[in-house]
Amino acid sequence: MTQTTPHPRHPGAEKRRYKRLPILSRLVRPVMITLPGLKKPVPGIVGDLSAGGLAINTFVEMPVGRELELNIDLGVFRAEGVAGRVVRLVRRGGAFQIGIEFTRLDRQLADRINLLAENFDACELRWVRSADEICLSDCTYHPFCTKSVKKNF
Repeated sequence: MTQTTPHPRHPGAEKRRYKRLPILSRLVRPVMITLPGLKKPVPGIVGDLSAGGLAINTFVEMPVGRELELNIDLGVFRAEGVAGRVVRLVRRGGAFQIGIEFTRLDRQLADRINLLAENFDACELRWVRSADEICLSDCTYHPFCTKSVKKNF
């Protein structure tokens, strides 16, 4: 699994271990969050996803350090009982953006998430560089791509 690493001379460089996948309109689905002490799961919408964690937008405040369990269904990924810990909380009006670090995630699912994020980055790079071939049918991101050039493939 490829990991992103910061460049020592570029302080603004990526510091995360894994590439992030922005969740675009075709992948937006609610994630159910189970919190100790609550009878009903709390819904949230994924903002971005990586093999190391995800950002969720929700209306329920969750303090940093709180342990939780997630049921994730993004169509391409379905996982129940994923464990995580809140590592960031940002208030956005009446809602919250919560950064969650995975503490338990199936290795095969982590690999699939990472491959999808890598293919998304490669697709964006081909798009920016106006490559001859932008959309590749064997790309794991291909089913979610909404670029106009895709209709030619």
